[in-house]
Amino acid sequence: ITDMGIDDTGALRLSGDIKEEGEFIIIEYTAPYAKHVNDGTNPHPIDPNVLLAWVERKLSVPSKDVQKVAKRIANKIRKFGTEPKPFMDNAIAVAKEKYKGKIDLT
Repeated sequence: ITDMGIDDTGALRLSGDIKEEGEFIIIEYTAPYAKHVNDGTNPHPIDPNVLLAWVERKLSVPSKDVQKVAKRIANKIRKFGTEPKPFMDNAIAVAKEKYKGKIDLT
């Protein structure tokens, strides 16, 4: 997640867990938005106000421009949705390495 540049507050990364349950390896991210980050989203309306803190924090936008940038991003999401950031592929690769030789992960 960090290597892909999608880590913001660390909540998504910290919500991840890899565990063994019998003969299965379970990879789970419990952050409520994990699926949407991984898979992307279809176009949908979003209130620009919910993006304000993210815009300021993640994009380092000057305070005077935060509202304008949040509105532009909200419009883009409304028209195009969001691009997938398939961090689960990386989690699967980590699990394969971690459990190599212990379990058949083919």
